[in-house]
Amino acid sequence: FHQPTAFEKKIGSIPSVIAVISKEMVERVSTYINMPTIVAPAFRYNYIHDFKLKRKRKIILVSLPIDTEVATHIFDFIKYTKLIDYKPQVVINYHPGSNKKILKTSEFTISKEPFNKLISETLLLISNVSSTCVESIALGIPVIVVQGGSNFDFNPIPKSLSRELWADCYKHAEFNKLFDKFINHRRNFTSKKINN
Repeated sequence: FHQPTAFEKKIGSIPSVIAVISKEMVERVSTYINMPTIVAPAFRYNYIHDFKLKRKRKIILVSLPIDTEVATHIFDFIKYTKLIDYKPQVVINYHPGSNKKILKTSEFTISKEPFNKLISETLLLISNVSSTCVESIALGIPVIVVQGGSNFDFNPIPKSLSRELWADCYKHAEFNKLFDKFINHRRNFTSKKINN
């Protein structure tokens, strides 16, 4: 949530009511600003209602956020994890507004496809500071939130959501354990190759 700044409030450029996508977000907003806040649908997530999982490809999707420091951290972090053993199946998707310089050299596939198309072929999502984490969970796809790259721990997943489909980590060994847990849960991997 990007709360309105004091300057925006002063010049009158913010609405009289703020609409957010969950009751938990209403509480979060109220800690920053004192103005009416309601729950409303997020039209950009409308595709979730018609979602169908595709079985043509089975990928591990790394969704890089717009924040360059966090995106760089995730991009560097995954190179030292079990994902190296699954290179052909790892797809990196970046935010359209992000700095693409960090993607110059990669052992993994870089994709410009929209997130809502890639997620339909995804077994596991890796990200942080991104609504893609919540979208993935809403579709029943597990998420690993890689912390780091900032002075703050960002986690876009509401605390009220069960940890059955998500976890956060700081270290490579921790990531590898979570990877095994979620991949075994999906029962779609065998050894170091994804079943077709």
